[in-house]
Amino acid sequence: MRKELYRPEKNKLHKEMLLDKPSSWWWGGLGLIMFICLLNYCYVDLQMIVRHSINFWNSLFKDGILHFYRTGSQLTIGNANPQSGEVPYDIWIYLPIAVWNLPTYIWEQITGLTFETNFVALLWARIGNLFPFVGCNWAICKIGELLLKENKKIIWACYFFSSSMFLINGLFCLGQIDIFNTFFMLMGMAAYIRKDRKKFFIWFALAVTCKMFALFVFIPLLVLNEKRILYIIRGLLAALSLSLLSKIIFFYDKMATPTQFDERRFLRLLFERRLDLVGITVSVFVILFLALLIWCWYTKYEDINREYVVIWVAFAGYSCFFLGATTLPYWAVVYSPFVALLILLYPERTKILIWLETAAGAAYFIMGLCNYGYAYAASANIRWMLAGILNGREIRGVDFSRLFDNLSEGAGQNIEALLTGVFITTIAAMLIITWPGRKKQHKDEMEIDKGSVFARFALNSFFALLPLMAYFII
Repeated sequence: MRKELYRPEKNKLHKEMLLDKPSSWWWGGLGLIMFICLLNYCYVDLQMIVRHSINFWNSLFKDGILHFYRTGSQLTIGNANPQSGEVPYDIWIYLPIAVWNLPTYIWEQITGLTFETNFVALLWARIGNLFPFVGCNWAICKIGELLLKENKKIIWACYFFSSSMFLINGLFCLGQIDIFNTFFMLMGMAAYIRKDRKKFFIWFALAVTCKMFALFVFIPLLVLNEKRILYIIRGLLAALSLSLLSKIIFFYDKMATPTQFDERRFLRLLFERRLDLVGITVSVFVILFLALLIWCWYTKYEDINREYVVIWVAFAGYSCFFLGATTLPYWAVVYSPFVALLILLYPERTKILIWLETAAGAAYFIMGLCNYGYAYAASANIRWMLAGILNGREIRGVDFSRLFDNLSEGAGQNIEALLTGVFITTIAAMLIITWPGRKKQHKDEMEIDKGSVFARFALNSFFALLPLMAYFII
C-alpha cells in the first residue's frame, strides 16, 4: 500500500483549501504585487505605442489617416524622451489604445506638454492593459466551464494564470500589448472547443493583427480539425485577413517608412536558432513546428478525448515557438494561460505542473535580465513612474545587460546554457506529463498544498520586484 504523504487531518485541510476558491488573502497579496508593479514600471515600448495611438488622432484630424505610419515613424515619444522608432503593428491594434488614450491626447492639446513625464498619464496608459487582462480571466472561466461543466476549480485556474511569472513579467513589469493577443487567442480557443468555426476565425484574425505568432496556435488547431488542403488555405487566409487588409490599405505609406514591414525582423528571430548538421544549418523552430503539424494531420480524436488534445496542441504550438526561436521577454505573456488550463484537465498533477511552470518562468525571466537588461533599466522603464519621483528621477540601479556583459565569456555562456537548459527541460516535461495519447479519467481533487502555492507566489514576487529593488538599493 502506498505510503500517505499527509496525515488525515492535514489531508482534510488540504482538500478544503483547494476545492474552494482562493481566499481574499491569496488575491490580496497578488493584487498588492500587481499594484506596486503598475505604479513603478512602464517600459519605453509602451510609451512609444501610446505615442503612436495619439498620432492616430493627429492623423485623423490633421494629416490624413493614410499618412499614419509615415508620420508616426518620425515622431519622438515626447519633449523629454527624444526616442523615435517604427510603427510595427497593424492599425487595428492602435484603435482601442487610441480610444483609451483620448484623454491624454486632449490634455496634450490643451497644455502643450507631452505625456511621458506625467505620472498620471503613464499610469492611465498602464491601466488600459488591465481590460484585456480581466478579459483573459473571463475567457479562462468560459473555457473552464466548457471543459468541466462545473466551476469548483476554475477560480483557482484564474489565480494560477494571474500569478504566473510569464504574465507578471510581461504585463506588470514591462507592459507591452501581448495581453491583447492572449485575450483574443483564448476567445478563439473557446470558440474552437464549442465548434464555432466562424468565431474561431474572427478571434484569431484579431490575435494575428496583434502579433503574427498567434498563427502557431491557430494553424495546428486548424490542421487538427481539417484535413483538406484547400480548406486549410482558406482558413489561413481568414486568420490573416485583418492583417493583410491593413497592409494593403497602408502599403504606400508603410513603404515610405525606414523599417517598411516589421515582419522581416520577426522572421529573422524566428529562424535564428539553428542546428549545424555537417555544414548545413536547420531551423529548430521549423523542425519542431512541422513535427507538430504532421502529428495533428494524422491524429484522429473522439469527442470524449477532444478537450485534452485541443489544450495540449495549443500549448505545444507556442512551445515550438519559445523553444525553437529567439523571443523577447514580454512575448511570454501568451504562454501564461496554458498551465492554468491544463490543471483543470489534470488536477492530480497540479503540484508538479505548477512547480515546472514556476521554474520555466524564473529561467525565462533571468534570461531576459541577462540578454535584454536594458528593458528593466531605470532610464527605459522605472525613471518616470512613482519610483523615479521618489528617487528624484536619478538614473540609478543596475543595468542588467551591462552586468551580464561584465562576466567573463565562459561564465556568461555557462549561465545562459544553464537557464536555457532549465527552460527547455521544464517545458518538455510539461508536454510529456500532459500528453493526450490515451483517454483520461477526470478527477476532482487538485493535489497541491498551501506551502507550494505560497512558495510560488513568494518567488514570483521576488523576481518581479528585483529591478525595482536594484534601483533603490544599488
